[in-house]
Amino acid sequence: MIDSNTIKKPYYFIPHHCVIKNDSTTTKLRVVFDASCKTENKLSLNDCLMNGPVVQEDLFSIVARFRKHLYAMTADVEKMYRQILLHPDQICYQLIFWRENSNKPIKTYRLLTLTYGMTSSPYLATRSLKQLAIDNLNSFEHTAPVVLTDFYVDDVLTEADTVEDAKDLQKQLTELLQTAGFNLRKWCANQREVLEDKCSEDRETQQSYNLEKDESTVKSLDIENWRHVRSQDNPADLALCGVGTHILVKSSSWWNGPEWLFQESTWESYHNIHFYPDNELTEQKQKINVFLTTGKQEKSQLLLNKYSDILKLKRVTAYMLRFCCNSRKISHNNRIIGPLTDQELNTTETKILKIVQHEHFADEYQSLKNKNNVSNYSKLILLFPFLDENHIIKVGDRLHNSDIIFDQKHPILLPENPESQN
Repeated sequence: MIDSNTIKKPYYFIPHHCVIKNDSTTTKLRVVFDASCKTENKLSLNDCLMNGPVVQEDLFSIVARFRKHLYAMTADVEKMYRQILLHPDQICYQLIFWRENSNKPIKTYRLLTLTYGMTSSPYLATRSLKQLAIDNLNSFEHTAPVVLTDFYVDDVLTEADTVEDAKDLQKQLTELLQTAGFNLRKWCANQREVLEDKCSEDRETQQSYNLEKDESTVKSLDIENWRHVRSQDNPADLALCGVGTHILVKSSSWWNGPEWLFQESTWESYHNIHFYPDNELTEQKQKINVFLTTGKQEKSQLLLNKYSDILKLKRVTAYMLRFCCNSRKISHNNRIIGPLTDQELNTTETKILKIVQHEHFADEYQSLKNKNNVSNYSKLILLFPFLDENHIIKVGDRLHNSDIIFDQKHPILLPENPESQN
């Protein structure tokens, strides 16, 4: 708490309200802070903050490794944001009003730790966790890398090959995080013996459920309740295979799930998954013969037959060329985005014209490219064709003495195809 009269600019008061969640097993009342609330200058605190980069591995990689070993474990950091102190220079932007009840005066408080609802908080939290691991790579050489690779925000999803290794990993992770005031809780595993050393307060609460009653819902299933569902029993496969809606409407599996789901006595038969050690897995390669056939349809016809409107043809082709250009660039910062530019449209038009001319006037183009005159037997001979700076074939000196502009004196040569001249 601070004296309101001592507050100096700049500062920011964060509006807040409570959210009550009765089904929460830990925090039934949460405070929501609105750092996106605009001030009198039309800016909010979040408008002035940056997101920061992603410093943890992507969720797909974490889950893929999580499924690799025999014993899997999960846990989360208790009130992670509240364990991370802000720099003293920054707490003036985390002021709030508070009073115990409506009969007491309003007081001003400064929030000293990271606050939910602020743009930069997720980055600062995950970066602090990463720094904790980096600082302890020597003292926790086997556990610190787990913090770097197996955490997604405040949740850890990790694994081990034996019960002993799993218990040791739990202990080491707990000790490492407690050096920074982080407490790991809600431990859950796919085998009960992995959690034998954990007190009940640190374990994930097991919730009972009844599939027969509509009013009974399951927030989440602990890992011990996971079962493998064969493809032929998996309703999701119906959608993945592109089954029509007329079949889905009548599908019992789609609406109700597999029949064995309602027979708990048969569940155990769906849990017998055999795990193979890495050294028993052998690589199997399947040889596939592929035969490729090509048609003789000309490139220009593929383009022009698809789009009769030259403007639409230019725009579609321009976006295709932009995609190809962006795909070759490693850095996202150098990629072209936004509306098409005049330069892109002009470049695209030139490419389309060259494709059409190369296919209809191939011999003439080759002669002009080699700085020779076209053949006397060419149908273009009387037009005195030449290549301009963009290697486009144009009409030559027929209007040499005219006062009209260059492009009108030397129009572009196109074949007798109305599609290419729309």
